[in-house]
Amino acid sequence: MDYYWNALHCIKHNNGCPGSEWSRWTPWTDCTVSCGQGLSERERECIVEVSQVTQRTLLPTCYGYHIRRRKRDKVLLPLITKSHGCVGSYKEIRPCYLNDCPVNGGWSEWEPWSQCSAGCGLGTQSRSRACSSPPVLGGGQPCIGPITHLRHCFVQPCKCVTHEVAVFLGDGSLSYLRTDSPIRLLHIYLKFKSSTDSGELIRREPLTKDFTKKSCCFVRLFLEAGYLVLSARMSRCYLSLITVQKIEHEKWTEVLIMITPSGATMRLDNRSMYYKAKFNCVLRNPNFDSDMVVGYDFKGEIEKLAVNFKKRNLRNSDNLESQKFPVSNISPVLITNVEYNEGEQDESLITLDNLILGPCPKNMKSWSIELVVKTQAAEGAVLVIKDYFLSTFLILLFETHRISLHLASGDCDTEVDFNTDAHLNVWTYIVINYNESECIGFRINGGRRKKLNECNDSQELSCKDHMYLGDVAPLLKKAQMTNFSYMKYVDSMIGTLAYLRIDDEVLDLESLPSRIELETEPFSNNYTELELPFGEQLNLSCLYYLDLSSNDVLARQYWNQSQPFWLKFDTPIDIKNNGTRDIQFDVYDNNRVSQLKTLHYKSREDIEGFYSCWLPYPKKSNGSEILFTYGVSVIQSSLEKSSLLLGISSIFFPKDPVPADDRKRKVVADAICCRNIKTFPLLSSFVKFGMVQKQWTITHINICTFLAGV
Repeated sequence: MDYYWNALHCIKHNNGCPGSEWSRWTPWTDCTVSCGQGLSERERECIVEVSQVTQRTLLPTCYGYHIRRRKRDKVLLPLITKSHGCVGSYKEIRPCYLNDCPVNGGWSEWEPWSQCSAGCGLGTQSRSRACSSPPVLGGGQPCIGPITHLRHCFVQPCKCVTHEVAVFLGDGSLSYLRTDSPIRLLHIYLKFKSSTDSGELIRREPLTKDFTKKSCCFVRLFLEAGYLVLSARMSRCYLSLITVQKIEHEKWTEVLIMITPSGATMRLDNRSMYYKAKFNCVLRNPNFDSDMVVGYDFKGEIEKLAVNFKKRNLRNSDNLESQKFPVSNISPVLITNVEYNEGEQDESLITLDNLILGPCPKNMKSWSIELVVKTQAAEGAVLVIKDYFLSTFLILLFETHRISLHLASGDCDTEVDFNTDAHLNVWTYIVINYNESECIGFRINGGRRKKLNECNDSQELSCKDHMYLGDVAPLLKKAQMTNFSYMKYVDSMIGTLAYLRIDDEVLDLESLPSRIELETEPFSNNYTELELPFGEQLNLSCLYYLDLSSNDVLARQYWNQSQPFWLKFDTPIDIKNNGTRDIQFDVYDNNRVSQLKTLHYKSREDIEGFYSCWLPYPKKSNGSEILFTYGVSVIQSSLEKSSLLLGISSIFFPKDPVPADDRKRKVVADAICCRNIKTFPLLSSFVKFGMVQKQWTITHINICTFLAGV
């Protein structure tokens, strides 16, 4: 009570206010941790002097007076007021560090993958991480695992272009001479890329110095306001075709044209749409043979050109002096302001939309298959190898987040797979291989090899003729592999094939047999024209020498036959369902020769055109699938004279007489005359023999005298 009384006097009257001072600091406490970073503290106390006034005390009366006493004591204030009256803090805290605590290291996140070391082909890339989350301290354990991760990468296939393109800048052209052989049908294939909306692609007419002058007989293919136009005129008869859509700039366009005495047909880029037109009058003895100018007033590029199933060179590569009969119509005789560049990589790629037939490895006891594909679908089958004797299939499948290899045989299905982040729209490099000491296995983008676990005695396959790429789903479905549930949902992969290597041989993708395509159809091993009197039966033959020992059962199952296909223009003739009311075909085959016959037809338009014998998987064709092509035109005596008589009259009364000293050209003219005479095989053989034996004494008069005598 005295404490509070004195405090009140101190505040109110400044009387009896205490004095104060700090006590000594206590020693520092122990560190709060046994290792590593901790805290230590110490304290002090505030000592306050307090004045106290004592009560008055009555002394014995003998003294006669009173005494009043006061004393001053030092008092320790309660804890809550340890600093009351003193200036400063009563506690101090400081960090303390005794020893390093052991801390095990931890990995940081992986850095992004580095750029691939190779811009094309197989390369490597790396990524790194650090042992810093947390770092190793106080003798802790280091991080376990690699600091750097390496992997193979494949950005894109290396450029492998074996062809070149002709570049036209608007003032250039290629000029070709006529064949000097009358032709009644004209077949043209052209692959071009335009930079503008106008320009002349092809003009077939007699060459003149004045390119603006048009003769009475011509065939023109040109661009007008972005549309592709075909125009033809033969004497007083003419026709025109124009596309309904514009041609895209800087994009490759393929055009296929057929012109017969009946009319013209044009098709673009494997589209299902055909442009057709008829001449406005009946052609009498047409002859579409003419000089040809390519690329006049055109800006863009041209890669391929074929006329009547023979490729036309874009450069003058003929050695005319070394040839007895220069084939000057194959190469240009005049090149004006035309440049040449390497072809683009995309031109050497093929799509997986079609069934592609690749050759089997030569030795099935040890083989390797390398391919590079870019997928455009999340799931699908890319490759199938079928055992010839057993119902065994080796299947390469792409799925959403993995790529797997299956060996399906009987009730057994083994598989091995790789997980992948994404395969859509990126190039993937795949190697599948086998030898007697190892099981079948594969690797992706140069990574480690994974192999199939065996579920049968042997994984050796007996591949005959071909393996299959691309549109392989129909094969698997027709094989009725019901034991494997996943086969019910397998689709064919959509994408691009850029590279295929079988063992040590890199294959030319463009030479691989596949379903018929627009670019496949214009090239043929053999082409000849036939004139068919109206009403007579058409009978065409194709000699192909099928090797019965190598018939592929799976191919026959898919194609429904092992014999060749017959095409009319660019469409396969379906013998089973070809029957229209106007024309009907039939095919006879003895595994050596295939014959196409017409049972009936009603008009010349039904029968005229180009017929090709196509072997989709030739064993020895050097990549050429069209074995024979026939150009068939119909002769109607009521409408026109026979071109045979026209050919004879042109020899007896030539408009352009043959120089007397030019024996070689004379023999060529005689040979042309005889080649059109289908009813005189002996004469044709005689002339051909004379040409081969270089018996240039055969004269113009001798041949035609013989013809007149017959």
